[in-house]
Formats: sequence, C-alpha cells, structure tokens
Amino acid sequence: MVDYSRLESPSRKDPEWLPRRHAVEREELLESNAGIYRSSRWSWLNHHRRTIVIHVIFLVANLFVLTAYASGWLTLRYLQDPHYNTPFRNTISYEDRPFDLQPIYLDKDTPNPSKTNDFNGPPRQELDNAWSTLMQYQNVRLHKEELGQFSEDDSIVQLADGTGYWITVSVFHGLHCIERLHHFLYSETYYPGLSEDDTFTLKLHTERPEHCLDWLRHYVQCNADTTLIPIQWTAESPGPVATDPGTHQCVVWDPIYEWMASHSFNPSQPGLLIHPILDKILRAATYSSACDSVWMHYSLLPDNRATCNPFEERHS
Repeated sequence: MVDYSRLESPSRKDPEWLPRRHAVEREELLESNAGIYRSSRWSWLNHHRRTIVIHVIFLVANLFVLTAYASGWLTLRYLQDPHYNTPFRNTISYEDRPFDLQPIYLDKDTPNPSKTNDFNGPPRQELDNAWSTLMQYQNVRLHKEELGQFSEDDSIVQLADGTGYWITVSVFHGLHCIERLHHFLYSETYYPGLSEDDTFTLKLHTERPEHCLDWLRHYVQCNADTTLIPIQWTAESPGPVATDPGTHQCVVWDPIYEWMASHSFNPSQPGLLIHPILDKILRAATYSSACDSVWMHYSLLPDNRATCNPFEERHS
C-alpha cells in the first residue's frame, strides 16, 4: 500500500496568511491593469494617429508663420525707421509742431522784429552767432561698431589718437548748405571783392550753391513730409495762397543736438588728422596746411573760419 504524505498549506488561522494573499492579488491586479493600460494606450494612439499628425503639422505651420511674421515685422521696422541702423535709434522721438512762417521782412528793408529766430535776414552779429552755435557740434567721432553701413569702409578718416572715426550727420550737412546759400545771397558781405571769375568759381566750379541745391532736393524728397498745405483765399492777396498753417510731425531737436555735443571733437587739434599715405607730408605741415589739403577736394576759395570743416566754402 502506497503511503501519501499530506502537504502542509498555510493555515488561514495564520495571522500572516491574509496580508500575503492580499499582496499577491494586488500585484496580479496591477500587472493586469498595466497590461490593459499599455494595450489601450497603443490602441488610442493608433486610433487617433491621423488626428495627431494633423495637429503636429498645424503646430509646425503656425511656428513657421509666426517666425516669418516676426522676421517680416523686424524688416518692416527697419525699413520704416530711417534711424534704426544709426547711433540715433534710441535718441529719436517725434512731436507735432507748426512752422514759424512769419514774414522775414516787414517791407523791403525792415526785418520783422517778431520773427523768433536769428537765422534769417541780412548779415549781422546775431545771425552769425546763431549759426555758429547751431553748427558747433557738427564734427563727431564714432567707434567702428557705430558706423552702420560704413563699418567696412576703410577710407573713413580714423583719428590719430585712436579715439574713433570722423563723421558728420546728414541733417548738419543740410543745415550747412542752407547757411552757404544764405551767404551766397549776401555774397557782397561774405565774399567781398570777388572778381567775375571768382564768382563763377564760387557758383559752378566748387559746386556751390549748385551742389547744395541738388543735395537739398534729394534730401527733401528722401524725407518726404506729406503734411497737407491748403490753398486758401486771404484778404491780403487777390489770388489763392499756400499758407501752411498745419502741424508737421517733427523730430524733437534737443536730444539730437545733445547727442552731437556729447560726441563732438575739435578737428583742429594738432596731430589728430594724419593721412595714411601722405603722412610724411602732413607731419611736417601745420594743421592749417593739413586742413587745406582736405578742402582742396571741395573748394578753391580761402576761408576765415578756425574750425576745420570739409563742407565749408573757404572765403576771405
């Protein structure tokens, strides 16, 4: 007769049996749920694959459009702001301002005393002082990284002390041209004793005032002011007149003038201008002789001003 041995099983009366049983069942349930979750997750991804692909494509397209828009906005900002690529980009602000267009003369020989500036009218000390103050900071020095479109131009005058490059600004060249035209109107005062040939030289050969007129035409068209000017009837004239009573959007001038003042220098300082090729010649010359070589390119007439300005006519 075969003997069988009885297998011992944990007694349910064993206090540790129930927790162990629950732990086993919990592990089995977790494994089962994990399998179901993995299965359902892949099933959901497979089911919504097309929707997911469409959303990804839509997201990429939106990112592309946003990038293109931002790039276009920056380009548009650059195109719309003429100061964006200049050191003045953080200096410029605008204001609405009417022009002071009171008559310069009350009659043929009487200046209007209520005219609010000294830039017009016949030659006099107040006028010369006003122009001298306005133009005193026209020569400025900039570092290479501030040169903008000219940063790779190695022909720009580099100051011999290594402090920067010699630059002026278009608005000051325009003001210079206006001053020159005023001088030409009163040539008997500013250019006394000129012969007929000298007058011809002043007008044509030196390209003054023809150069100034041509440059100012470009300047006005480039900076087109589209403020409307109504044609009106007035009691003083039998015909219609243009009075320009409106306000113009103008750059606030004082910050520009202050910026120029903070960057200005005196080119007449000896030894500051040294020609990279003609160094030996200029080293032996006085500053005025060096300045003469600068002016030879622009004018054949002498000058009585102390400040070296390559845009000045030279008059005795």
